[in-house]
Amino acid sequence: MAYSVRKWEAARRTFLVLTVGQVPEVLIAELQAEGLEVRSVRNNETLPMWQSTYIRKPKHVGDWFSDRGLKRSFAQLAAWTLTEFERVVILDGDTLMLRSCDELFRLPTLLAAAPEMHRDQEDIGNLDREGRTYLLNAGVMFLRPNLFTFMRTKAMVATEHFRYLAEKIGVMGEANFQSLTDTYLAAENFWRVGSVLWDDQGRFEGCLIRGTSVRSARNIITAWKATGKIHCLLPIDYNFCADFPHVFFSSWDFLTHEKGRKNTSSVNEANQRQRKSLMRETVKWYRDMGWLRGTPKIVHFPGHLRKPWQRWLPLARSPWDELWWQAHDAMCAAQKAPCRLSCEVWV
Repeated sequence: MAYSVRKWEAARRTFLVLTVGQVPEVLIAELQAEGLEVRSVRNNETLPMWQSTYIRKPKHVGDWFSDRGLKRSFAQLAAWTLTEFERVVILDGDTLMLRSCDELFRLPTLLAAAPEMHRDQEDIGNLDREGRTYLLNAGVMFLRPNLFTFMRTKAMVATEHFRYLAEKIGVMGEANFQSLTDTYLAAENFWRVGSVLWDDQGRFEGCLIRGTSVRSARNIITAWKATGKIHCLLPIDYNFCADFPHVFFSSWDFLTHEKGRKNTSSVNEANQRQRKSLMRETVKWYRDMGWLRGTPKIVHFPGHLRKPWQRWLPLARSPWDELWWQAHDAMCAAQKAPCRLSCEVWV
């Protein structure tokens, strides 16, 4: 991921690797040799995760932290404390940059993130034209570090109502960083508007009004208005989830919108229709809504056992996986540190 960012960025910026738990010194030295700054998240920079209390978590769902011998925490909250920087872009380790995204650092808003494509994390809020509020996906997030936001979140977590809502819109009944962020924005009465707009030179123009996709003077919240308690959505070009569940449920979402049917019939139709045709229609729908502007700039591989490095056999790779492996091979050829992903294949 870091290699792909360095390849495409126009200006050399500080690249922080935030870590939790013990990291071997040899790995830290290798990251630093590549120009990356390794910083361990301290206890006072984050919050411990609580056990699901109000929403029952399915028994089959594992625990990412305990599986790795780590204390459960909202580690990404530490980004709010990075006040030595004016702007920060958070990238999950399972993302890959395919084109320059320097325009993200020109946003004036407090934060911006792409909408969650996965139906499991959708909040029926009746706030937009289609009667649905899509939550945020924190795989790629822009924010302006702010200690007040961190301290307010910390205070709100102490209340039962806040914890209940964070669990309700979390993953399988478990609060995570993105559900924590969404709950905070709602509790603080932030106005969620539509997608960010940039001009041809990458300068921030404003944000679309919620529920609109047409670029016109009356549909744009201009730059000088897009401050304070307003936050914009990033187009999914900046956080394109390439795993099967997200692609499938996006098509399900499209069919539900198109047919006005109940979810079960849409699932059945999604299974039966020709997949390439259905995905093309879904992409067109995203573009009509203003969510997708062009070809993806950042690809995201979320989920357990859905990572490109877990599909080392070429036959098992998707075209998106192939792009990751191409970047991996180019990185291995260019860097001084040893490349640890090496697989022997019987032919």
